[in-house]
Amino acid sequence: MLTVSSIPHLQTISTHFTWVDKIAHFAEYSIWTLFFLLMLKQEKKISNQKNLLLIVVSFGILLMIIDEGHQLFIPGRSADFLDMVADFSGLILMTFIFQRIQKNRLNLRSKR
Repeated sequence: MLTVSSIPHLQTISTHFTWVDKIAHFAEYSIWTLFFLLMLKQEKKISNQKNLLLIVVSFGILLMIIDEGHQLFIPGRSADFLDMVADFSGLILMTFIFQRIQKNRLNLRSKR
């Protein structure tokens, strides 16, 4: 994540669609959240689902703040509140989807 944030004067791909960078932020944090959730779930050291989600959301918010703050020191870049909104939206949506899938899996197992 911080690799792309370190590119000075980064331009968006399309000038016709001004929200392309927000979609990229949303997708990036959705994918990061999914991978982080799967990694923590695989480790099986956090058995409580609420604690797992709390850890992922907390680290996601910390990463989001570090990422936007880091851009303040890159020429041609700046911190953007709407980037953080897109990041947070991807984080929360993927967390919600993951939680719902886990709940459905548990329900299916208990019915067997």
